Amino acid sequence: MLSIKNPLDRGIIIDWNSMESIWEYCFDLLQYSQMDDCKCLLTEPMDNNKDNRMKTCEYFFEKFSVAKFLLINQSVLSFYNAAKTNGLIIDSGHSKTHIVPIYDGYALHSNAGVLKISGLDIQNSLMNALNQISRKFTSRRSMNLIQETIKNNCYFALDYEKELDKMKTS
Repeated sequence: MLSIKNPLDRGIIIDWNSMESIWEYCFDLLQYSQMDDCKCLLTEPMDNNKDNRMKTCEYFFEKFSVAKFLLINQSVLSFYNAAKTNGLIIDSGHSKTHIVPIYDGYALHSNAGVLKISGLDIQNSLMNALNQISRKFTSRRSMNLIQETIKNNCYFALDYEKELDKMKTS
């Protein structure tokens, strides 16, 4: 039997053996044989703890023998992409939402917040609502249907009042 499990829980590594297997697969897929010449960049969530950070670095240097390794906060990297150095990042993903102030290119960890409300929670809420009014959405196929429904029909309202007015008129 095939057993598939996620080595992450809300973005934090909880199963190191499975995570190592994924990293090995990635390096094998890239067919990168000169690891002593390899430079790696890996993102981490805002609430990653120091022990996980150290263990990740240890894996890449000792197990994979990379030449250089950078572990960078996802929010900071998003901000660099926008060519900004000061501001606020609100990063809502599959497993959680980060709110991170950035000053001079550095995340202000003491003022950052993590909400455990995300795409996964929206998907589960929709699944529960559908289960209450109709058939049971429990199979992998029905989960894919819910994901497609969210992808094709849900969006973030940039102007909340305007969206409310549109709902009232339709």
